[in-house]
Amino acid sequence: MPPPRARPPPVDTPAPEQPAVKTASSPAPTNAVPATNLDGPALPVLVAVTAAARSAASPDENSASEPAEETMWNEVDILNTSEQPLAVTLVDFSPLTQKTRSTQVFVTPGGQAHISGNSELPIASGDAISLRSAGFRDMSQTVP
Repeated sequence: MPPPRARPPPVDTPAPEQPAVKTASSPAPTNAVPATNLDGPALPVLVAVTAAARSAASPDENSASEPAEETMWNEVDILNTSEQPLAVTLVDFSPLTQKTRSTQVFVTPGGQAHISGNSELPIASGDAISLRSAGFRDMSQTVP
Protein backbone atom coordinates (compact mmCIF):
# COMPACT_ATOMS: atom_id res chain seq x y z
CA MET A 1 0.00 0.00 0.00
CA PRO A 2 1.47 3.43 -0.95
CA PRO A 3 2.07 5.96 1.84
CA PRO A 4 -0.64 8.66 2.28
CA ARG A 5 -0.10 11.90 0.34
CA ALA A 6 0.46 15.18 2.14
CA ARG A 7 -2.45 17.60 1.99
CA PRO A 8 -1.94 20.85 0.07
CA PRO A 9 -1.94 23.96 2.26
CA PRO A 10 -5.30 25.70 2.74
CA VAL A 11 -6.10 28.39 0.18
CA ASP A 12 -6.02 31.24 2.71
CA THR A 13 -2.48 30.39 3.87
CA PRO A 14 0.11 32.28 1.81
CA ALA A 15 2.92 30.17 0.42
CA PRO A 16 6.38 31.04 1.76
CA GLU A 17 8.14 33.59 -0.41
CA GLN A 18 11.06 32.30 -2.42
CA PRO A 19 14.08 34.62 -2.66
CA ALA A 20 14.87 35.94 -6.12
CA VAL A 21 17.94 34.29 -7.59
CA LYS A 22 20.18 36.34 -9.87
CA THR A 23 22.20 34.42 -12.39
CA ALA A 24 24.43 35.48 -15.24
CA SER A 25 21.62 34.60 -17.65
CA SER A 26 19.11 36.92 -15.94
CA PRO A 27 20.64 40.41 -15.76
CA ALA A 28 18.92 43.19 -13.84
CA PRO A 29 16.84 45.58 -15.97
CA THR A 30 18.77 48.67 -17.04
CA ASN A 31 15.98 51.07 -16.10
CA ALA A 32 15.34 49.64 -12.63
CA VAL A 33 14.13 52.22 -10.12
CA PRO A 34 15.70 51.89 -6.66
CA ALA A 35 13.32 50.68 -3.97
CA THR A 36 11.67 53.22 -1.70
CA ASN A 37 13.83 54.01 1.34
CA LEU A 38 12.26 55.80 4.31
CA ASP A 39 15.16 55.08 6.68
CA GLY A 40 18.77 56.15 6.77
CA PRO A 41 20.49 59.50 6.59
CA ALA A 42 19.00 62.37 4.60
CA LEU A 43 19.96 62.53 0.94
CA PRO A 44 22.82 65.09 0.78
CA VAL A 45 21.44 67.20 -2.06
CA LEU A 46 19.78 70.57 -2.59
CA VAL A 47 16.93 70.56 -5.12
CA ALA A 48 15.37 73.40 -7.08
CA VAL A 49 12.32 72.96 -9.33
CA THR A 50 11.77 75.90 -11.67
CA ALA A 51 9.32 76.69 -14.44
CA ALA A 52 10.75 77.42 -17.87
CA ALA A 53 9.14 78.76 -21.01
CA ARG A 54 10.07 79.30 -24.60
CA SER A 55 8.21 81.30 -27.20
CA ALA A 56 7.98 79.71 -30.61
CA ALA A 57 8.50 82.22 -33.40
CA SER A 58 5.50 82.81 -35.62
CA PRO A 59 5.93 82.12 -39.36
CA ASP A 60 6.18 85.84 -40.06
CA GLU A 61 8.21 87.35 -37.23
CA ASN A 62 7.25 90.87 -38.30
CA SER A 63 3.55 90.06 -37.97
CA ALA A 64 2.09 91.41 -34.75
CA SER A 65 -1.41 90.03 -35.45
CA GLU A 66 -0.68 86.53 -34.10
CA PRO A 67 1.01 86.14 -30.72
CA ALA A 68 3.87 83.66 -30.49
CA GLU A 69 2.98 80.28 -29.03
CA GLU A 70 4.56 79.63 -25.63
CA THR A 71 5.77 76.22 -24.45
CA MET A 72 6.09 75.66 -20.69
CA TRP A 73 7.82 72.92 -18.68
CA ASN A 74 9.57 72.37 -15.36
CA GLU A 75 13.27 71.81 -14.76
CA VAL A 76 15.05 70.22 -11.81
CA ASP A 77 18.53 71.18 -10.58
CA ILE A 78 20.28 68.86 -8.12
CA LEU A 79 23.34 69.99 -6.15
CA ASN A 80 25.41 67.28 -4.42
CA THR A 81 26.45 68.65 -1.01
CA SER A 82 28.45 65.54 -0.03
CA GLU A 83 32.05 64.56 -0.59
CA GLN A 84 31.11 61.42 -2.50
CA PRO A 85 29.67 60.92 -5.99
CA LEU A 86 25.97 60.09 -6.06
CA ALA A 87 23.77 58.19 -8.49
CA VAL A 88 20.43 59.96 -8.03
CA THR A 89 17.20 58.64 -9.53
CA LEU A 90 14.39 61.14 -10.04
CA VAL A 91 10.98 59.44 -10.07
CA ASP A 92 8.07 61.51 -11.41
CA PHE A 93 4.47 60.44 -10.77
CA SER A 94 1.71 62.25 -12.66
CA PRO A 95 -1.65 62.10 -10.85
CA LEU A 96 -3.30 63.31 -14.06
CA THR A 97 -2.11 60.42 -16.25
CA GLN A 98 -1.30 57.94 -13.43
CA LYS A 99 2.09 57.33 -15.10
CA THR A 100 5.42 56.99 -13.36
CA ARG A 101 8.61 57.89 -15.20
CA SER A 102 12.18 58.07 -14.01
CA THR A 103 15.66 59.13 -15.01
CA GLN A 104 19.01 58.76 -13.32
CA VAL A 105 21.86 61.26 -13.09
CA PHE A 106 25.36 60.92 -11.68
CA VAL A 107 26.45 63.92 -9.62
CA THR A 108 30.09 64.47 -8.66
CA PRO A 109 30.99 65.69 -5.14
CA GLY A 110 29.95 69.35 -4.97
CA GLY A 111 28.63 69.04 -8.53
CA GLN A 112 25.29 69.87 -10.08
CA ALA A 113 22.95 67.97 -12.41
CA HIS A 114 20.23 69.54 -14.54
CA ILE A 115 17.11 67.67 -15.68
CA SER A 116 14.97 69.44 -18.24
CA GLY A 117 11.33 68.41 -18.15
CA ASN A 118 11.02 69.58 -21.74
CA SER A 119 13.07 66.80 -23.30
CA GLU A 120 14.21 64.22 -20.76
CA LEU A 121 11.24 63.81 -18.45
CA PRO A 122 7.84 65.53 -18.77
CA ILE A 123 7.56 67.08 -15.30
CA ALA A 124 4.27 68.96 -14.90
CA SER A 125 2.92 71.15 -12.12
CA GLY A 126 1.14 68.97 -9.56
CA ASP A 127 3.37 65.94 -10.19
CA ALA A 128 4.93 64.17 -7.21
CA ILE A 129 8.68 63.77 -7.56
CA SER A 130 11.00 61.63 -5.43
CA LEU A 131 14.78 61.59 -5.40
CA ARG A 132 16.39 58.26 -4.50
CA SER A 133 19.97 57.19 -3.97
CA ALA A 134 21.22 53.95 -2.42
CA GLY A 135 21.90 54.24 1.32
CA PHE A 136 19.93 57.47 1.80
CA ARG A 137 16.35 58.33 2.77
CA ASP A 138 14.15 59.37 -0.18
CA MET A 139 13.35 63.04 -0.67
CA SER A 140 9.87 63.82 -2.03
CA GLN A 141 7.93 66.94 -2.99
CA THR A 142 5.07 68.13 -5.20
CA VAL A 143 5.99 70.24 -8.21
CA PRO A 144 4.55 73.76 -7.82
